[in-house]
Amino acid sequence: MYSYSCEDKDPELSFEQHCGDASEGRSIISWLRVRLHDSIQDEGFHYLVFDLVTGGELFEDIVAREFYSEADASHCMQQILESVSYCHQHGIVHRDLKPENLLLASKAKGAAVKLADFGLAIEVQGEQNAWFGFAGTPGYLSPEVLRKDPYGKPVDIWACGVVLYILLVGYPPFWDEDQHRLYAQIKAGAYDYPSPEWDTVTPEAKNLINSMLNTNPNKRINAAEALKHPWICQRERVASVVHRQETVDCLKKFNARRKLKGAILTTMLATRNFSTIRGFGKFVLTVLDVLWCSRPAPDPAITVGSSLIAIVVVARCREPASDYISSCGYCLQG
Repeated sequence: MYSYSCEDKDPELSFEQHCGDASEGRSIISWLRVRLHDSIQDEGFHYLVFDLVTGGELFEDIVAREFYSEADASHCMQQILESVSYCHQHGIVHRDLKPENLLLASKAKGAAVKLADFGLAIEVQGEQNAWFGFAGTPGYLSPEVLRKDPYGKPVDIWACGVVLYILLVGYPPFWDEDQHRLYAQIKAGAYDYPSPEWDTVTPEAKNLINSMLNTNPNKRINAAEALKHPWICQRERVASVVHRQETVDCLKKFNARRKLKGAILTTMLATRNFSTIRGFGKFVLTVLDVLWCSRPAPDPAITVGSSLIAIVVVARCREPASDYISSCGYCLQG
Protein backbone atom coordinates (compact mmCIF):
# COMPACT_ATOMS: atom_id res chain seq x y z
CA MET A 1 0.00 0.00 0.00
CA TYR A 2 1.09 3.55 -0.68
CA SER A 3 0.48 7.13 0.43
CA TYR A 4 0.68 10.18 -1.80
CA SER A 5 1.45 13.87 -1.63
CA CYS A 6 -0.24 16.41 -3.90
CA GLU A 7 1.73 19.60 -4.61
CA ASP A 8 0.99 22.71 -6.65
CA LYS A 9 3.16 22.85 -9.72
CA ASP A 10 5.49 25.87 -9.81
CA PRO A 11 5.50 27.14 -13.41
CA GLU A 12 9.03 28.52 -12.90
CA LEU A 13 10.46 25.06 -12.23
CA SER A 14 10.86 22.08 -14.49
CA PHE A 15 9.18 18.85 -13.49
CA GLU A 16 12.59 17.40 -12.59
CA GLN A 17 13.46 20.41 -10.41
CA HIS A 18 10.07 20.45 -8.72
CA CYS A 19 10.45 16.77 -7.87
CA GLY A 20 13.92 17.11 -6.44
CA ASP A 21 12.69 15.34 -3.34
CA ALA A 22 11.46 12.58 -5.60
CA SER A 23 14.83 11.99 -7.23
CA GLU A 24 16.48 11.96 -3.81
CA GLY A 25 13.92 9.38 -2.74
CA ARG A 26 15.15 7.03 -5.44
CA SER A 27 18.80 7.59 -4.59
CA ILE A 28 18.40 6.79 -0.87
CA ILE A 29 17.67 3.16 0.02
CA SER A 30 14.28 2.24 1.43
CA TRP A 31 15.38 1.41 4.97
CA LEU A 32 16.67 4.95 5.33
CA ARG A 33 13.58 6.96 4.56
CA VAL A 34 10.04 6.91 3.26
CA ARG A 35 10.66 5.70 -0.30
CA LEU A 36 9.13 7.34 -3.35
CA HIS A 37 7.64 4.87 -5.84
CA ASP A 38 6.27 7.16 -8.55
CA SER A 39 5.60 10.77 -9.50
CA ILE A 40 2.75 11.90 -11.72
CA GLN A 41 1.85 15.35 -13.05
CA ASP A 42 -1.68 16.26 -14.03
CA GLU A 43 -3.57 19.54 -14.45
CA GLY A 44 -1.00 21.69 -12.72
CA PHE A 45 -0.34 19.33 -9.80
CA HIS A 46 2.38 16.85 -8.97
CA TYR A 47 1.37 13.62 -7.23
CA LEU A 48 4.19 11.86 -5.38
CA VAL A 49 3.53 8.22 -4.42
CA PHE A 50 5.39 7.08 -1.27
CA ASP A 51 5.60 4.02 0.95
CA LEU A 52 2.65 3.83 3.29
CA VAL A 53 4.21 4.21 6.72
CA THR A 54 1.72 2.85 9.26
CA GLY A 55 3.65 3.13 12.52
CA GLY A 56 3.02 6.83 13.04
CA GLU A 57 5.43 9.22 14.73
CA LEU A 58 8.24 7.86 16.87
CA PHE A 59 7.39 10.27 19.70
CA GLU A 60 3.75 9.14 19.74
CA ASP A 61 4.85 5.52 19.94
CA ILE A 62 7.12 6.28 22.91
CA VAL A 63 4.32 7.72 25.04
CA ALA A 64 2.15 4.68 24.31
CA ARG A 65 4.75 2.25 25.64
CA GLU A 66 4.43 0.64 29.05
CA PHE A 67 8.17 1.00 29.61
CA TYR A 68 10.64 3.62 28.37
CA SER A 69 14.21 4.03 29.57
CA GLU A 70 17.41 5.84 28.70
CA ALA A 71 18.52 2.66 26.91
CA ASP A 72 15.40 2.89 24.72
CA ALA A 73 16.29 6.50 23.90
CA SER A 74 19.78 5.31 22.94
CA HIS A 75 18.31 2.72 20.57
CA CYS A 76 16.07 5.35 18.96
CA MET A 77 18.98 7.74 18.51
CA GLN A 78 21.14 4.99 17.03
CA GLN A 79 18.57 4.40 14.28
CA ILE A 80 18.27 8.14 13.61
CA LEU A 81 22.05 8.52 13.43
CA GLU A 82 22.39 5.53 11.10
CA SER A 83 19.99 7.18 8.68
CA VAL A 84 21.67 10.58 8.99
CA SER A 85 25.10 8.98 8.52
CA TYR A 86 23.92 7.25 5.35
CA CYS A 87 22.50 10.52 4.05
CA HIS A 88 25.76 12.33 4.75
CA GLN A 89 27.83 9.60 3.10
CA HIS A 90 25.76 10.20 -0.04
CA GLY A 91 26.05 13.99 0.14
CA ILE A 92 22.51 14.68 1.40
CA VAL A 93 21.80 17.15 4.21
CA HIS A 94 18.22 16.90 5.52
CA ARG A 95 18.03 20.39 7.14
CA ASP A 96 14.70 19.76 8.91
CA LEU A 97 15.19 16.92 11.37
CA LYS A 98 12.55 17.12 14.11
CA PRO A 99 10.06 14.80 15.85
CA GLU A 100 7.40 15.22 13.14
CA ASN A 101 9.84 13.79 10.57
CA LEU A 102 10.75 10.66 12.53
CA LEU A 103 8.28 7.93 11.60
CA LEU A 104 7.98 4.20 12.27
CA ALA A 105 7.69 1.79 9.35
CA SER A 106 4.91 -0.19 11.05
CA LYS A 107 3.16 -0.69 14.37
CA ALA A 108 5.19 -3.80 15.09
CA LYS A 109 7.43 -3.74 18.15
CA GLY A 110 10.93 -2.66 17.18
CA ALA A 111 9.82 -1.22 13.82
CA ALA A 112 12.47 0.73 11.93
CA VAL A 113 12.64 4.51 12.28
CA LYS A 114 12.23 6.31 8.94
CA LEU A 115 13.30 9.85 8.09
CA ALA A 116 10.50 11.74 6.35
CA ASP A 117 10.05 15.04 4.50
CA PHE A 118 13.18 15.69 2.48
CA GLY A 119 11.58 18.82 1.03
CA LEU A 120 14.35 21.06 2.40
CA ALA A 121 17.18 18.62 1.73
CA ILE A 122 20.24 19.77 -0.19
CA GLU A 123 23.12 17.99 -1.90
CA VAL A 124 26.68 18.86 -0.90
CA GLN A 125 30.08 17.80 -2.19
CA GLY A 126 32.17 16.13 0.50
CA GLU A 127 32.46 18.36 3.55
CA GLN A 128 31.36 21.43 1.60
CA ASN A 129 30.03 24.38 3.58
CA ALA A 130 28.17 27.22 1.88
CA TRP A 131 25.25 29.55 2.50
CA PHE A 132 22.33 27.48 1.24
CA GLY A 133 19.65 29.82 2.59
CA PHE A 134 17.65 30.05 5.80
CA ALA A 135 15.74 26.79 6.18
CA GLY A 136 14.47 24.60 9.00
CA THR A 137 12.25 24.73 12.09
CA PRO A 138 13.03 27.40 14.74
CA GLY A 139 13.79 25.22 17.77
CA TYR A 140 16.04 22.91 15.74
CA LEU A 141 18.05 25.49 13.78
CA SER A 142 21.80 25.46 14.34
CA PRO A 143 23.84 28.50 15.42
CA GLU A 144 25.62 28.72 12.07
CA VAL A 145 22.32 28.95 10.19
CA LEU A 146 21.11 31.69 12.54
CA ARG A 147 24.40 33.55 12.07
CA LYS A 148 24.00 33.14 8.29
CA ASP A 149 27.39 31.47 8.13
CA PRO A 150 28.31 28.82 5.56
CA TYR A 151 26.93 25.47 6.72
CA GLY A 152 26.68 21.82 5.77
CA LYS A 153 26.25 18.38 7.35
CA PRO A 154 26.78 19.54 10.97
CA VAL A 155 23.35 21.23 10.96
CA ASP A 156 21.74 17.78 11.01
CA ILE A 157 23.85 16.74 13.99
CA TRP A 158 22.76 19.84 15.91
CA ALA A 159 19.12 18.91 15.27
CA CYS A 160 19.85 15.35 16.44
CA GLY A 161 21.23 16.82 19.66
CA VAL A 162 17.99 18.73 20.22
CA VAL A 163 15.96 15.58 19.50
CA LEU A 164 18.12 13.54 21.89
CA TYR A 165 17.62 16.08 24.67
CA ILE A 166 13.84 15.82 24.17
CA LEU A 167 13.99 12.01 24.08
CA LEU A 168 15.56 12.00 27.53
CA VAL A 169 13.38 14.50 29.42
CA GLY A 170 10.39 15.32 27.23
CA TYR A 171 11.09 19.02 26.63
CA PRO A 172 13.53 20.92 24.37
CA PRO A 173 16.87 22.45 25.39
CA PHE A 174 16.04 25.86 23.92
CA TRP A 175 12.71 27.50 24.62
CA ASP A 176 11.29 31.01 24.71
CA GLU A 177 8.00 32.60 23.69
CA ASP A 178 9.98 35.30 21.88
CA GLN A 179 11.71 34.02 18.74
CA HIS A 180 14.53 36.57 18.97
CA ARG A 181 15.37 35.39 22.49
CA LEU A 182 15.07 31.78 21.36
CA TYR A 183 17.59 32.40 18.59
CA ALA A 184 19.91 34.19 21.02
CA GLN A 185 19.81 31.11 23.28
CA ILE A 186 20.66 28.83 20.38
CA LYS A 187 23.53 30.98 19.10
CA ALA A 188 24.99 31.10 22.61
CA GLY A 189 24.43 27.39 23.21
CA ALA A 190 22.58 28.39 26.39
CA TYR A 191 21.09 25.11 27.63
CA ASP A 192 21.49 23.27 30.91
CA TYR A 193 20.56 20.08 32.75
CA PRO A 194 18.16 21.14 35.54
CA SER A 195 17.29 19.02 38.55
CA PRO A 196 15.60 16.76 39.29
CA GLU A 197 14.86 15.31 35.85
CA TRP A 198 18.49 15.30 34.69
CA ASP A 199 19.86 13.87 37.94
CA THR A 200 19.02 10.34 36.80
CA VAL A 201 20.49 10.72 33.28
CA THR A 202 23.94 9.18 32.86
CA PRO A 203 27.03 11.37 32.25
CA GLU A 204 27.61 9.55 28.96
CA ALA A 205 24.25 10.71 27.60
CA LYS A 206 25.00 14.30 28.57
CA ASN A 207 28.45 14.01 26.99
CA LEU A 208 26.92 12.98 23.67
CA ILE A 209 24.44 15.87 23.82
CA ASN A 210 27.28 18.30 24.53
CA SER A 211 29.21 16.91 21.55
CA MET A 212 26.19 17.37 19.29
CA LEU A 213 25.26 20.83 20.60
CA ASN A 214 28.71 22.36 20.19
CA THR A 215 28.12 25.85 18.77
CA ASN A 216 31.26 25.50 16.64
CA PRO A 217 30.30 23.24 13.71
CA ASN A 218 33.97 22.39 13.10
CA LYS A 219 34.21 20.90 16.59
CA ARG A 220 30.79 19.24 16.53
CA ILE A 221 30.76 15.45 16.47
CA ASN A 222 29.74 13.91 13.13
CA ALA A 223 27.25 11.09 12.58
CA ALA A 224 29.85 8.33 12.18
CA GLU A 225 31.63 9.43 15.35
CA ALA A 226 28.35 9.66 17.26
CA LEU A 227 27.56 6.05 16.33
CA LYS A 228 30.84 5.03 18.00
CA HIS A 229 30.05 6.94 21.19
CA PRO A 230 29.84 4.62 24.23
CA TRP A 231 26.28 5.72 25.01
CA ILE A 232 25.25 4.42 21.58
CA CYS A 233 27.45 1.42 20.87
CA GLN A 234 27.77 0.19 24.47
CA ARG A 235 24.31 1.05 25.77
CA GLU A 236 23.84 -2.34 27.48
CA ARG A 237 26.70 -1.38 29.78
CA VAL A 238 26.35 2.41 29.88
CA ALA A 239 22.73 3.54 29.50
CA SER A 240 20.28 3.34 32.39
CA VAL A 241 17.38 0.89 32.11
CA VAL A 242 15.22 2.60 34.74
CA HIS A 243 11.72 3.51 33.54
CA ARG A 244 11.41 7.28 32.94
CA GLN A 245 7.75 8.00 33.71
CA GLU A 246 8.29 11.76 34.09
CA THR A 247 9.84 11.85 30.62
CA VAL A 248 6.81 10.05 29.18
CA ASP A 249 4.45 12.47 30.93
CA CYS A 250 6.37 15.48 29.61
CA LEU A 251 6.49 13.98 26.12
CA LYS A 252 2.70 13.61 26.13
CA LYS A 253 2.33 17.34 26.75
CA PHE A 254 5.11 18.15 24.27
CA ASN A 255 3.39 16.07 21.57
CA ALA A 256 -0.03 17.59 22.26
CA ARG A 257 1.30 21.13 22.21
CA ARG A 258 3.27 20.83 18.95
CA LYS A 259 0.31 19.17 17.23
CA LEU A 260 -2.01 21.93 18.42
CA LYS A 261 0.38 24.58 17.15
CA GLY A 262 0.53 22.75 13.83
CA ALA A 263 -3.26 22.65 13.64
CA ILE A 264 -3.49 26.38 14.34
CA LEU A 265 -0.89 27.22 11.70
CA THR A 266 -2.71 25.01 9.18
CA THR A 267 -5.99 26.74 10.03
CA MET A 268 -4.39 30.15 9.58
CA LEU A 269 -3.16 29.15 6.13
CA ALA A 270 -6.33 27.33 5.05
CA THR A 271 -9.03 29.78 6.11
CA ARG A 272 -10.47 32.05 3.45
CA ASN A 273 -10.66 34.86 5.95
CA PHE A 274 -6.88 34.75 6.33
CA SER A 275 -6.26 38.42 7.06
CA THR A 276 -8.78 38.40 9.91
CA ILE A 277 -7.61 35.25 11.62
CA ARG A 278 -3.88 35.71 11.09
CA GLY A 279 -3.44 38.25 13.87
CA PHE A 280 -5.56 36.28 16.30
CA GLY A 281 -3.83 33.05 15.38
CA LYS A 282 -0.43 34.56 16.10
CA PHE A 283 -1.77 35.86 19.39
CA VAL A 284 -2.97 32.39 20.39
CA LEU A 285 0.38 30.85 19.44
CA THR A 286 2.10 33.41 21.64
CA VAL A 287 -0.27 32.60 24.50
CA LEU A 288 0.60 28.93 24.09
CA ASP A 289 4.30 29.74 24.39
CA VAL A 290 3.79 31.96 27.43
CA LEU A 291 1.69 29.35 29.24
CA TRP A 292 4.20 26.63 28.38
CA CYS A 293 7.14 28.70 29.63
CA SER A 294 5.42 29.75 32.86
CA ARG A 295 4.11 26.36 34.00
CA PRO A 296 2.10 25.64 36.04
CA ALA A 297 -0.50 27.91 34.50
CA PRO A 298 -3.57 28.99 36.51
CA ASP A 299 -6.64 26.86 35.89
CA PRO A 300 -8.69 29.83 34.58
CA ALA A 301 -6.00 30.56 31.99
CA ILE A 302 -6.05 26.95 30.82
CA THR A 303 -9.84 26.93 30.57
CA VAL A 304 -10.08 30.21 28.69
CA GLY A 305 -7.11 29.46 26.45
CA SER A 306 -8.26 25.99 25.46
CA SER A 307 -11.81 27.19 24.75
CA LEU A 308 -10.58 30.08 22.61
CA ILE A 309 -8.25 27.89 20.61
CA ALA A 310 -10.71 25.06 20.07
CA ILE A 311 -13.82 27.13 19.37
CA VAL A 312 -12.64 30.43 17.88
CA VAL A 313 -9.62 29.30 15.88
CA VAL A 314 -10.42 25.74 14.85
CA ALA A 315 -14.17 26.18 14.37
CA ARG A 316 -13.59 29.01 11.91
CA CYS A 317 -12.91 26.36 9.32
CA ARG A 318 -14.71 23.32 10.65
CA GLU A 319 -16.46 21.91 13.68
CA PRO A 320 -13.81 20.72 16.15
CA ALA A 321 -13.72 17.08 17.19
CA SER A 322 -15.69 16.22 20.32
CA ASP A 323 -12.53 15.92 22.43
CA TYR A 324 -10.73 18.90 20.94
CA ILE A 325 -11.35 21.31 23.80
CA SER A 326 -10.17 18.78 26.38
CA SER A 327 -7.12 18.02 24.21
CA CYS A 328 -6.31 21.71 24.01
CA GLY A 329 -6.62 22.02 27.75
CA TYR A 330 -4.39 19.02 28.31
CA CYS A 331 -1.58 20.39 26.18
CA LEU A 332 -1.63 23.64 28.15
CA GLN A 333 -1.45 21.95 31.52
CA GLY A 334 1.91 22.12 33.26
